[in-house]
Amino acid sequence: MRAFSSFLRSPKFGWLLALGWICLATPERLLAQEAAVTAAIASRGSDIDDALRSSLNLSALGLEGLDPGQAVEQIRVDRDRLNAVLRAFGLYEGRVDVLVNEQPFYPDRQQAVLDLQSALREGHVHVLFVPTFGPVYRIRSVRVIALPNGEAPTLIDAEGRIADQESGKLATAETLAKIESAWLWRQREAGRALAAAVTRSVSPHADSHAVDVTLGVDEGPQVKLGPVRFEGLQRIDPDSLEQYVPFRSGDPYQPALIEHVRTALQHLPFFQSVRVDLARAPDVSGLLPVTITVVEKPPGTQRLFLSGLMGTIVFGLSAAMLVLSQLAGASALPFWERHSRQVSTATWILLIASALVGLQRLLYLGNA
Repeated sequence: MRAFSSFLRSPKFGWLLALGWICLATPERLLAQEAAVTAAIASRGSDIDDALRSSLNLSALGLEGLDPGQAVEQIRVDRDRLNAVLRAFGLYEGRVDVLVNEQPFYPDRQQAVLDLQSALREGHVHVLFVPTFGPVYRIRSVRVIALPNGEAPTLIDAEGRIADQESGKLATAETLAKIESAWLWRQREAGRALAAAVTRSVSPHADSHAVDVTLGVDEGPQVKLGPVRFEGLQRIDPDSLEQYVPFRSGDPYQPALIEHVRTALQHLPFFQSVRVDLARAPDVSGLLPVTITVVEKPPGTQRLFLSGLMGTIVFGLSAAMLVLSQLAGASALPFWERHSRQVSTATWILLIASALVGLQRLLYLGNA
């Protein structure tokens, strides 16, 4: 009894008591850290499985270190992302259900946090996302509606309905992107460089397994090209590149002109890459400035080798002529006395040439 009383008064008992209170105060956190957590996608034997797996963040992040509320939110975010992947493949009736330890789990319900806490206490949590595909939807109609400056939308007559071209195609994200790209390309061909697709809405119809697509667009005005500005030039004079620009300031915008200047500059042996950008809005004169951004190639190794070889030869000749000039000055022979001035002049010329070759090589290496 005396020994037990002594233990109760000892510092060891105080530490033990403190540790006990800590464990009782944060049981969920400790259990969450100790629990082994795994996440996976139920395979359906389809090409869509790979897209779903690559979109699952939970398998990389895990639930360790998260409190149950944060873990439930992460599960809900991943489920919604996977549902979006199904819609991108045209599966508008598709859905993703969640199982936690083989039991249905509903992250939208208030009870979800308590359910996850119960699973964490088991020491192992396996989150399984189970996709259900359903039928593949196809495009029934496409409408293009103008939305300029926030005004009431109006149907574009010339581009209002292109269902004849798109009707029956799979309503995938790739198809919808192609529809937008095709419309934008037609606008650019018409000289509207600033045309943009602002909104896209998809209305599915379960009875026909089809969707109606509506694009809200801003056609923008027909524009004229403005002055050209080069960026990224280091060793090349921008004036020497003007001959490759097939338009002048004030010419109407045409996509072919922009592609022509990009291709022409890309084919030159001076650039690694060429990018042509148009301004987002016309300048004060109503013209659309053009910016050409280039990345120059470093000096070729062959050119550097030749300059190095030339420098070696010039330096060797300079050294030889310097020796000859010294001999000519020190010798009393008539031959050296008659040609000492010519030898001295040739020596200075070679020394100057050596300095120029060395300076050129340093400049090229410095810009590489």
